[in-house]
Amino acid sequence: GWRDLLFNQGQNARGPLRRIAKSLRRYLVASGSAWDLCDMAGWLQDLKEPYSIEMWQAAKNVSTFDQCVREDWSRWEGRQLTTIDTWRAFFGL
Repeated sequence: GWRDLLFNQGQNARGPLRRIAKSLRRYLVASGSAWDLCDMAGWLQDLKEPYSIEMWQAAKNVSTFDQCVREDWSRWEGRQLTTIDTWRAFFGL
């Protein structure tokens, strides 16, 4: 699919992926697609794209219960996901 096509372009995918991420971000947040937000954030970070931070913030705001968010938490936050983080997310704090 489109992901494979972009992935095979390596660094040349940076611009198109950024545009896709920006255009899909609002929809992915509204639909609660934390996994897609997190996955795109990781991909953008691998391409050294600064917009990756906004995608990560959106992903973790959608759900800290999402598998991708939980797995990538330490990569982005520089520390392990704690029970306190989970409860803060649960109560929307």
